[in-house]
Amino acid sequence: MDRPVIYDATTLRNFAVVDRLDICKEYSGVSQLPRWTEEVCNEITQGAASLDVACGRVCLAAWLGLPVCPEEDDLERIVELQIALSDPSDSLGRNAGEAESIFFAEVLGVAFATDDNWAFQFAASRQTLGPTRVIDTVGILTATVKANAMSAAEAARVCTDIRSAGRHLRRRHPTPIRPDYFDVKAP
Repeated sequence: MDRPVIYDATTLRNFAVVDRLDICKEYSGVSQLPRWTEEVCNEITQGAASLDVACGRVCLAAWLGLPVCPEEDDLERIVELQIALSDPSDSLGRNAGEAESIFFAEVLGVAFATDDNWAFQFAASRQTLGPTRVIDTVGILTATVKANAMSAAEAARVCTDIRSAGRHLRRRHPTPIRPDYFDVKAP
């Protein structure tokens, strides 16, 4: 499908928990790197160190390549995004991966994949990204079905398996997701 995209940890973990990172790899195709950021890589590495199986699978996904790292000049804009993404009662350490991902998606002109509800809404509302360059797990599955790389029944099964594994899809998607859900465009 060859779509340049920066993945957030939530989406990578969703696919990894059901051992289906191959779907993200296929979705990304041979598109340009990077596919993730330094902070997302750090979050995943910490999860793997805590024996999170999904994070361990992401760490083994060589197709992600090296994470993109911010330069000193980028940090102020990334912190501004992080503050905008945070609840005032949150510590600043939260949403660091989402902020870095949004920053690099905007700078590099690529899509941003996340299943974090607030990060998705925030990124989709930004003029530099907009709703056409923000995607979630269900959106990736929908594109995969539309490209005839998977059946709608298989995509629905992946969603069910993700939820059964204790992971969450964005709230806008129904429970359960049936195959006919992939017959219409799901953002």
